[in-house]
Amino acid sequence: DLFRNHEFLIQKLLGLLPAQEGTPLGESLQLKLALAYVLTYRFTEAQEVLKKLDHSQDLTTRQKAKFYRGWIFKLNAQYDEGAEVLLDLLEEPKLEPELGLGLIAEVADIYYQKKEPIKALGYYKRLSQEAGVESDTLSRRAAVAAWMALGELEQANINLFDLDDPVAADANFDRLGELFPNSQYFGELKRAF
Repeated sequence: DLFRNHEFLIQKLLGLLPAQEGTPLGESLQLKLALAYVLTYRFTEAQEVLKKLDHSQDLTTRQKAKFYRGWIFKLNAQYDEGAEVLLDLLEEPKLEPELGLGLIAEVADIYYQKKEPIKALGYYKRLSQEAGVESDTLSRRAAVAAWMALGELEQANINLFDLDDPVAADANFDRLGELFPNSQYFGELKRAF
């Protein structure tokens, strides 16, 4: 079964790590170990491994480790800790644009889970705006459209249900219609509310 396979992977990685301590390969193995811990619901062990990677020399490894740490805090409803880690990561130089958009979405959701709709709304607006930056490839444009749609839909949700502001929600639905002019879904969604 899948759980047993991950447990086997954990044991294998634990056996390989001592010989690779302090090397780029060792850091890569640590990241894999942390994810295997997550997949077996061993969040404390995952956090311990990920914390060690906070000072990794490899930018990508360090950023992934911080992202997963923040995400685990969020999964455990430790919203303040999750927001702190993710906001810190968001300030890092040389952040990949896609990771930055994911971070903004995660932070927005954390604030929404904390019942802070105004802060959540601010981050969803930021997501829509930053996702709208010109993109150069078809796959990148598709990803951007998805992030923008998420940002606008979540803003509409907060405006409508948390802030009781149907006018602002209407504007979000209008922007969705502009983003996807060939889709009738957003017009129907707007009419439903």
